[in-house]
Amino acid sequence: MLPRTWKVPQLIFKNWNDGVVVFNVRSGNTHLLNPVTVQILKILTEQPRDVAQIAERLATENDTSVDDELLAELEKALLQLDELGLIEPASQ
Repeated sequence: MLPRTWKVPQLIFKNWNDGVVVFNVRSGNTHLLNPVTVQILKILTEQPRDVAQIAERLATENDTSVDDELLAELEKALLQLDELGLIEPASQ
């Protein structure tokens, strides 16, 4: 599991009929996101969280449980979001 806590830089969300786009103020990039990615980012806009905390929140919101598959998919998603500049490590 990733040992860090993640946070969201300044992002602007816009809902469209066919999805949600997010504009990264810092980079100037815009991204079309799937619903789960939007959930992850919204969770992190509230406060920095680690992988376990995000997984618990996703499981609660989606009426499921935290298992190895969810954690693996979440870690992969967080790495992709980090590469895109949509999340960053929070100060420890």
